[in-house]
This record gives sequence, C-alpha cells and structure tokens, in this order.
Amino acid sequence: MTELDEATLADDAALDAWSRAHLCTAIHMCGTAKMGPADSRGSVVDQSERVHGTQDLFVADTSILPDVPSRGPSYSAVIVGEFIADCIKGARLPVSPGASHLAP
Repeated sequence: MTELDEATLADDAALDAWSRAHLCTAIHMCGTAKMGPADSRGSVVDQSERVHGTQDLFVADTSILPDVPSRGPSYSAVIVGEFIADCIKGARLPVSPGASHLAP
C-alpha cells in the first residue's frame, strides 16, 4: 500500500482519492436493506424479508440487520439465512404486519 505523504494529508480531495484507491470494508455490511412497511420511507423488505413490490424475492443476509452484530457476522448471516429458508419452506408461518419475528 502506498504511504500517505504530507501533501495528501493536507488536501481533502487528495485524501479522499487515496482512501477510495487503497481502503475497503472488512466487515459484512448491515442496515442497507431497511425492514418495514411498504409505505415507510426507505424500507426495502417486509417483516418476512420479502422485497417490497415483488413476489418470492427475499433478502437473506446481514443487510437486513439494523446494526453490525456483536458476534461474528458470518454466524449472524447463517442464522438470518436459516430463518428465511424456514419461512420460504413454510416451516414458519408468514409473519403478519406488526407481529414479532419470535412468533412460532
């Protein structure tokens, strides 16, 4: 990785360009697919992780989590995927608006 020099550190645009060229995320992204009612601003999925405006399209990863989990994100991603798979297979009743995810 190219080292930062004083000129780059002193110039916001140059520092932004250096950051874009050299840095990336090392965590699973969370909170990018907001859960909520279809009429909620920015909401992407409903309470059963179905994508609004589609049929049979689900989000089954950590993007539906509002915060980065304190436990390893890989484990959290597996749990989310298992929950959605159970919903799709019918092992869980579809979650109705206002119901809790913890409902059997």
